[in-house]
Amino acid sequence: MKNKFIGVGTLHLPKNAQDFFSTAFDLGVNVFDTAPSYQEGRADVELGRFLADVNRDEVHVFSKVFYAIPNSEISEGLSKDNINLSVERTLENLKTTYLDVLFFHRYDRFTPVETSLQTLQEYLNTGTVKEWGFSAYSLMEAVQLCEKAIAMGLKLPKYAQYAYNLFNRTVELELQYLFDYYNIEVVGYYPLAQGVLSGKYASKINDARANNDVYKKNMWDLTPDKIRRASQLNLYAQKKGISAPALAFAWCFTNPQVTGLLTSFSNKKQLEDVLTAKQLKLENDDFKELDNIFGSLPLRNTYMNLKYNNLRQY
Repeated sequence: MKNKFIGVGTLHLPKNAQDFFSTAFDLGVNVFDTAPSYQEGRADVELGRFLADVNRDEVHVFSKVFYAIPNSEISEGLSKDNINLSVERTLENLKTTYLDVLFFHRYDRFTPVETSLQTLQEYLNTGTVKEWGFSAYSLMEAVQLCEKAIAMGLKLPKYAQYAYNLFNRTVELELQYLFDYYNIEVVGYYPLAQGVLSGKYASKINDARANNDVYKKNMWDLTPDKIRRASQLNLYAQKKGISAPALAFAWCFTNPQVTGLLTSFSNKKQLEDVLTAKQLKLENDDFKELDNIFGSLPLRNTYMNLKYNNLRQY
């Protein structure tokens, strides 16, 4: 998996989940990102049904630990008990014997890092987990994690998951030095800024997710200013004869630290469209135009770990 890839997430899994997975796989997608907490466990169960019909070794499964397992009395975090329960439940629901990558989904300030890493090490030693990573850590949290791993003799994390798109460019600040120093590859999620960059909100907000109160309060990119900028992106993409989503994905891939992007889709055409991004080559004029629309410098934001870091700036 040294080449850049586009994977499919399961956080917003549609009703026809098997068609969803099969469509992605038939188009060449072999990375599926899940978590035992997604859709109260349904995401893992449906992905497990799909894995049963394909060659397991041809699929890369990314999973995560942190949030509480549905119907469990164990609280969220990276405690030994929650990691063990999360991994065991995931393996059971996926009907597999191993995970390709296991991510620490969020930083746990209440559990010693050594405890979390010792538990992870057991799964690495047995081959139950092949590689590992972390998601949405601050710079200091990530440094602490990596240094503790080195001190304990663990392999370093291979991947780090962060929101990355034309609006959210935090990974281009201090984190880029961490990725270089520890040779960590970035897997970006929300490459379309929760759908805003697709332009679908330009006329009216009619997406089911945006009208859902639970999602709406967490859609930090759904603002009038960003909708306006997304409209400008769409106009520029039209002039180039490509779609705005493909252009937005292609821009993300110009960052050499970004190995993969995670997405979802409502129909086959949407996925086919963004998959073309890996072949798109952006020129200097493209970067100038995108800088005019979005600004040329990454801005600090507060989207990461809102609940656990008290709106700390990064």
